Amino acid sequence: MKKLSREMTLVLAGAVLVMVVPSVCAVMSVGVGMHVNDVQTQDLGKGEDPPPIVTLAEFEQIETGMSYREVVEILGEPGVAIAPSAVPEGGGGAIRYVWQNSDVSNMRATFQNDQLAKKSQLYLK
Repeated sequence: MKKLSREMTLVLAGAVLVMVVPSVCAVMSVGVGMHVNDVQTQDLGKGEDPPPIVTLAEFEQIETGMSYREVVEILGEPGVAIAPSAVPEGGGGAIRYVWQNSDVSNMRATFQNDQLAKKSQLYLK
């Protein structure tokens, strides 16, 4: 039997890794899909579409300069802090929040001194 060259061995090993590793990762992640960036989403196992946490219409009502409380009043529930500032309390640090729907659409907002400084959305309807 002919011995494989070092290069051919590396190519074959790489091909196996490219095919096997994603499959193993997919199997290991089954059941973990209910959390995205440590943000718990709504359960889709009920057979019906759950109501969204945030909609595009609500996102468009939110304006720069609003307080966190004003944003929560529009959305109906608090966001989940995803990037709290390292600045000590009272130091005027920024805090980022996310409102995540079950279909992974979301709104992210950055508050500086309790005022909305920046907002973004992904796939909102």
